Amino acid sequence: AKGITLREWLNGRTIQEASNGMSLLNPNVRREGIVVKPMTEEYVDFGDGHRQRLIIKQRSPLYLAKEKG
Repeated sequence: AKGITLREWLNGRTIQEASNGMSLLNPNVRREGIVVKPMTEEYVDFGDGHRQRLIIKQRSPLYLAKEKG
């Protein structure tokens, strides 16, 4: 969901809990996880001249368990 804060979107859930569920693209399959991006693009400087966009990826533990089993 774009334009809302992470706190609003989580609505009391943890990021790990929110990563579980059915895909929004195909409701017949479990989602692989979620990607969280800041509303204003930010970068992380690794100190060696290497910068990268700040994002958080959380893989769904339920999806990963199904893939391994």
